[in-house]
Amino acid sequence: MIFRFFFYGIERTSITKKGIFWYYIPNFFLSSFLSFFITWKMEPFLTGSLEGEKFLESFDPSSFRFLEVFNNDFLSTTKDLLIAFSPLLILIYIFFSGGAIKLISRDWRSYDFNYFISGCYYFFFRFLRLFIISIPFYLIPYLATKFYIIPHFKETYKVEELKLIFSLSLTYTFSFLLFSLVNLIFDVTKIRIVAKDSRSVIAELFYTIIYIWRNLFPTISLYILTSFLNIVPLGLYILISAFFLHSSSLFSMIVSFIFFQLILLIRIWIKFVFWASQRELLLFLESKMI
Repeated sequence: MIFRFFFYGIERTSITKKGIFWYYIPNFFLSSFLSFFITWKMEPFLTGSLEGEKFLESFDPSSFRFLEVFNNDFLSTTKDLLIAFSPLLILIYIFFSGGAIKLISRDWRSYDFNYFISGCYYFFFRFLRLFIISIPFYLIPYLATKFYIIPHFKETYKVEELKLIFSLSLTYTFSFLLFSLVNLIFDVTKIRIVAKDSRSVIAELFYTIIYIWRNLFPTISLYILTSFLNIVPLGLYILISAFFLHSSSLFSMIVSFIFFQLILLIRIWIKFVFWASQRELLLFLESKMI
């Protein structure tokens, strides 16, 4: 049964290719801006210098460290830009999530950008409230793990290496499972909000928890099945990272950047498949309860 909803999700996602591209656009603009910024900072260094010519002929990621000497605010400014853009990017993706799920939920094939944007605007503030509610669910376990549980094990088993490795492995595994469950709950809540056009975020979160608890096996199984798709972008990432680290030219760096964007597109496609398959499962299970 799980495979049926998985393939339903793939089929429904296949007719939302434009939606995947629209969802990807913010990353493209951010990547392009950062690329132009880095090029602008590098131009004085690359123009008319032996070091610049060597950099172009044989690119090494460690060369960015040399740029910090040449331009002492390069790394700090880049870091500040990333910190400044991260909240904006989160808000944009929250905004676009409504349009994406609305596209996936549509019963007929034709759609346009106006339909996508209308879904973004219509569900944005509900998704924003859901995001704010989700922060402690992520933050509290993270802080407890980082500042209490891991230091506790390191202090307790500091002379017993095997016990320390086992305890830390168990902690990381449990944390991964916990965050996966939290992701599942809040993503399914988004699907419920769109499917039922509900304005009560807290009520839908509560019903989602009950729904997942009652249907733990199918929802978790479908989540795991969809997660297996990440093997493809992960494999590409490993291959490209190895190529990038052993690259010998600036051209290879540009090629790597393009492939990283392709990996992101695949990841977005997997996200759409997850939303679509979980939506089909939700509608099926709730129809059986009526």
